[in-house]
Amino acid sequence: MSLVQCATGRRAPAPLSPEPFSAAPVIDVEEDAVRGVLDDVERAMEDRDVYKVLTHVSASYQDKLGRDYTDLRRFLQRTFDGYGSIEIARSGTNVTIDEDRAAVIETFVTFARGRPGTVVEPLTVRGRLSVFLEKIAGRWLIVEWGETL
Repeated sequence: MSLVQCATGRRAPAPLSPEPFSAAPVIDVEEDAVRGVLDDVERAMEDRDVYKVLTHVSASYQDKLGRDYTDLRRFLQRTFDGYGSIEIARSGTNVTIDEDRAAVIETFVTFARGRPGTVVEPLTVRGRLSVFLEKIAGRWLIVEWGETL
């Protein structure tokens, strides 16, 4: 009797060949965290919530326009006060992480409409955005933010 026959005398089916192993894509936890910060900032901008945006901004924030954290807060407040609705579309997000620093470049389009009864003109802004983040006390925080030329 052959080793591949079962007790009934019939041949046992051939062993199944294993499926080719396909590795699931590696999930980069840090990149996901950085993308999560940007997604949350986008929602906060659309909700016109200054303080929710600022929860993702470092107290040491400084941008190429010379704005610090306080200047950014004032700029956001003036912008949100003037517009009744803001919509943002982002694409082509490229995240590069080097230890506790991250650089993000993405394309964006922002549409904003004035509040009813105001003379604020509708706004459409398109461009490429650079955002630089640092991991501070276990959280990714924005340290610089601005358009890329």
